[in-house]
Amino acid sequence: ITLPADGTEFNEGVLANFAAAATDTFDDDTALTATISWSSDVDGALGTGGTIATDALTSGLHVITASVTDSLGVSDADSITVAINAAPGVVITEPGGGLVFDQGSAVTFTGAVTDAFDDDAALTGTISWSSDRDGALGSGESISVSSLSQGSHVITAEVTDSGGLIDRDTADVTVSNVAPAVTAPGWQGASLGSATTFELGSFSDPGADSPWTVSDDWEDGTIDTFSQDTAGPLPDKAHTYSSAGTFTVNVSVADDDESGSASFTVGVLGPPLPGTGSVEGAVYEDANGNGEYDEGEGMAGATVTLSDAVSATAVSDDWHETTGADGGY
Repeated sequence: ITLPADGTEFNEGVLANFAAAATDTFDDDTALTATISWSSDVDGALGTGGTIATDALTSGLHVITASVTDSLGVSDADSITVAINAAPGVVITEPGGGLVFDQGSAVTFTGAVTDAFDDDAALTGTISWSSDRDGALGSGESISVSSLSQGSHVITAEVTDSGGLIDRDTADVTVSNVAPAVTAPGWQGASLGSATTFELGSFSDPGADSPWTVSDDWEDGTIDTFSQDTAGPLPDKAHTYSSAGTFTVNVSVADDDESGSASFTVGVLGPPLPGTGSVEGAVYEDANGNGEYDEGEGMAGATVTLSDAVSATAVSDDWHETTGADGGY
């Protein structure tokens, strides 16, 4: 056998050429070469002649034999071993097709490979992962991806063996939108009729949904709307209240599909109301434990503080009085 060399490897389905030559003391060499019979220990008879070609050899190792018999019935044979390499087989084992994941969540993709000649574990470690929507995702037996964009994805696992043969498997997954998450600031105070700058807080969004639409409802009939290109802190905004009281400000952030919101409280302090009034009372030590003021129980010289307050953090005025000899004020 002159072609191919012993130990040659062919890919399954590729045309393999075999050649041999016969020599004989009495018969014509050329004529005898034309009668060479070819066979495989796996697939059986392959053909006759000095050269043959076949693409039908099955995957695996083959002992190829060329045999010839001269006119006197004397036979000779030569053999070589060839390997027929089949394409590897790759299967996506995780996740199953058709699953839906929230945008920003980690999705794990796992695959397994089998091959006739290459080491399965080593080949599995070379799996290449990609999305028809986002492109290359990584390589290896298992990868975790949290950056998949919103929408439908065809995930492909691809592997190439040492013979250059390729196999692929696919799985369909869908990534759903997640609403922005808004974090509001704490209580803030303002004075009636005066422009006050308020903190609005911040927001996060796992998706690249820029620009976002931000709305501030001041609960006084005014709604301010603006656009923001990046997630994170929201800019401070000025607002003027025309009435005193407590207001709940709602901050809403919307992407193209959903919105998230949070609120904070504003205490608006008005001017002191005109008018007069009086408060009377007594400070006493309840010596007999009856829960009432009795003569002789008054505490002289005690300081009494009266506060006119809108909230714990917005006091408009304090009055201080000292009790008399009988504990009264």
